[in-house]
Amino acid sequence: MPPHVFEFSYAQGRWSDRLSGPIDPPRGKSRKGLLYVMVDVEGKESASTMNRLRQDVARHFYHDRSGSLTSALVRAIQTVNRDLFDDNERSLRSEREFATVCCAVVRDGEAYFALAGQGLAYLIRTDRGERFGRGTPRDGRRPPALVGQSDDVEVELHHRILDAPTAVILTSTGLIDLVGEHSDDALRGRPDRVVEGLRSIGRGHRGARAFRALVIVPEMEEREEARAVDESPPSVAGTTRSAARLPRLPAFAIWNHSTPDEAADDSIDDSELEVPEQSSTGRFSPIEVEWGDVEPTPRRAAYPRLVVLPRRPSQVAVAFAVVAILFLVGYLGVLIVASIVQGGAPFTSAMSNLSQAQQLEGDAMGQSDPLVRRHLLDQANQLASQALSARPDDAFTITTAARIRREYQAASGIVDLPVPSTIVTLPTRSDQMIVSGSDLYVLDRADSRIYKYLFSTDGTSVSSSPNPVLVQSGDRIGPSAVGKISSMAWMPEGPKWTAGSLLALDSSGFLIQYEPTNGLTVLELRDPGSWSAVSAISGFDGSLYAVSPSQQTLATYPSQNSGFDGPVYSYFAPDAQVDVSDVVDFAVDGDLYLLHATGQVQRFTQGKPAGFAGPPSDLLPAHPSGLALDADSVFVGDPAHARIIQMSRSGAYQRTLSAATDPTILSQMTDLAVSDAGNSLYVLDGDKIYRYPLPESQS
Repeated sequence: MPPHVFEFSYAQGRWSDRLSGPIDPPRGKSRKGLLYVMVDVEGKESASTMNRLRQDVARHFYHDRSGSLTSALVRAIQTVNRDLFDDNERSLRSEREFATVCCAVVRDGEAYFALAGQGLAYLIRTDRGERFGRGTPRDGRRPPALVGQSDDVEVELHHRILDAPTAVILTSTGLIDLVGEHSDDALRGRPDRVVEGLRSIGRGHRGARAFRALVIVPEMEEREEARAVDESPPSVAGTTRSAARLPRLPAFAIWNHSTPDEAADDSIDDSELEVPEQSSTGRFSPIEVEWGDVEPTPRRAAYPRLVVLPRRPSQVAVAFAVVAILFLVGYLGVLIVASIVQGGAPFTSAMSNLSQAQQLEGDAMGQSDPLVRRHLLDQANQLASQALSARPDDAFTITTAARIRREYQAASGIVDLPVPSTIVTLPTRSDQMIVSGSDLYVLDRADSRIYKYLFSTDGTSVSSSPNPVLVQSGDRIGPSAVGKISSMAWMPEGPKWTAGSLLALDSSGFLIQYEPTNGLTVLELRDPGSWSAVSAISGFDGSLYAVSPSQQTLATYPSQNSGFDGPVYSYFAPDAQVDVSDVVDFAVDGDLYLLHATGQVQRFTQGKPAGFAGPPSDLLPAHPSGLALDADSVFVGDPAHARIIQMSRSGAYQRTLSAATDPTILSQMTDLAVSDAGNSLYVLDGDKIYRYPLPESQS
C-alpha cells in the first residue's frame, strides 16, 4: 500500500490540514522514484507562488539527465532559486517573496533529502528517530538564506536507508514551536500514528511562528484495540462510520497532550474525523479541515478493566508469587538487552554514517559538474567525520574519513592553516581590529573602548601593558566628551594626509584622531546629527568614507583644516545603481570593496563598478564577518563554515583557508586583518586575537 500523505499548515492562530501525495512523475520518469516537495513561502502571493515553486522543482528534477538523484535535486532547487531571485529583483521590496523548500525522493527503500532555506526533516520510527536541517538557529547565529534572497542558495543533502517503517516530516522551522526544541524523545513511536498526534496538539497551538509541514506516514497493521473499536456500535446516533481509518500517532513523550480519560482509550472516535474516499487512481481526493472552525467531539469515557483473582488464599499467594518471579525475570532480561543495545548503538550509527559517506563519495566522483561534486563531497565529509568521532581507533574509519576529506579539500581548493598562536587576551570581548605596521588597535563597541598594543619585531606577540586602553567613553579630549564609539579606520599617509593616524567615530558627530607622535585630538564632522546612522568608516588619501545602510548612502568627505566638515559627495558615479542596505563591511585603498551580508563582494574604481568574479557559488560565505586587503588578495571571513575565503584583487578565487586543528576559532571570528608584509593573518575571536602564518600560494 502507498503511504498516506498529509499537508499541515499553521498561520495566525489557525491550523489546517489536507490530504496530499507525491508529485506524479512524467511518463517514463518513474524510475527516479517518488518526489515529495514541501514549500513554505513568505510574501504577498504565497499560495500561488507555493504551488508554482513545487511544480517547478518537480519539473526540473524529473527532466534532469543526471543519473544521481542528489545532483538532480540540487540543480532543481538552485534553478528555482535563481528564477525566484530574478523575479524579486524586478519587484518592489514589499512584493518580494522568499521560500523554504524541502524535498524527499523515495526509491527502492532509500530516501534522499534536499533542504534549502530554514527547513527541517524528521524521521520517526518505533525504536529511534532523527532530526536534521539547520532551521532557524537559536544561538545568535544568522539563519540560512531563504530561496530567492540571493542568486545562489545553499542546499543541504542527506541520505537514509528506510529499513523499517518510517514516518517522514518535511517542514519549515516553525514546527519546533509545536513539538519543542529538544525533541529527541519525540522521535520514537509508531510512525502510523503521527497524524493524530499532530492534530491533537495542533488544536490548541498558539505559537508565534507560522509553518507548513508535509507528513508522510507508512501503512502498518491495525492494532487489536483499533479493531475492537471498529466492531463497537456508533456512539452518536446518525453518525456514519468510515470504512477506512487514518494513521495513528506514536506515543511521543513530548507530543502526548491527552487527558487521563483520553489516555484510557487512544482509539479514534469516528465522529471526530471524516475520511475521504480513494479515487480510482489510488490517490486521496483533497479535503481541508480548519481546527479554528471546528469544535472537537469529546472522547468516550473508558472504564478500567478488572483482573479476576482466584478466590482461595492459597491460590492467591501462588498467583502473586508466579507474577513476581515472571516480573523479576523480565526485568533482568530488559536490563541485559538494553545493555547490549546501548553498547552496539554507537557502532551501528558509525557504520551507517560511513556507508552513506562512501555512497556520496562515489556519486561525487562520477560528477563532471564541480558544484555538484563539492556538494556531495561536503556531505560525505560531514558523515565520515561523525563516524570517526564515534570510532576514533578504527583503522578502516580513519582511512576512509581521511581519503574523503582529501577529496573534498582538493575539489574545493581548501588549505589547512598552521596551528595559530595567541597574540593577546583582551580585557573584554571586542568587535573590530586594525593592524598598522607595529601597532594593533582593537575596538570594544559594547563598552565604547579602544585598546592599543605594540607588536614585537616579528609580529608574533605584543608587548605587555598595565593599561592598554587608548580612549574610552567618558574621557575628555579638549572640549569634547567621548560617548559611543561606533567604528574606527586607519587613514594612511599620502599626498593629502601628512601622517598616518587612527580615526574613531563618536556617533554623536565628531572624530577622535590618534597620531602616535601627537596623541589624541578631535576633528569636526559635517552635519553631526546624521552620523548615528553610519555603520562603518574608512580612510584613503585624505578623504573619509562613510556607509549608512539605512539611508542607502556611501559618502566621501575631503579633508579640511578643521576635519571633515566641508562638502560631501556620493562615492558612486551618477549612473551607478548600488544597493548598500546590507553592507556589513568595506575597505578602500584606491579601489573600493563592499562586503554584503550575502557574502558577495563588489569592487569599484573611481565610483564605477569594476569586475569582481568572486568564489564559486557554493563557497560563498553564508554570513560573512571581516574583510581584509593586502597587495595581492582580498580575504573574507566565513564563520558559519569556519573558514576564510581568499581571492585575487580582481575577484578570482584562489583558495579556502581552514583551521583543521581548532575550527572553533574561525567559527567565532568577528574580524580579521593581514600584516603589512602579507605573511600573517590575524583573527579576532571574542576576547582573543590569534595569528596564523599564511601558507605560500601554490600558483
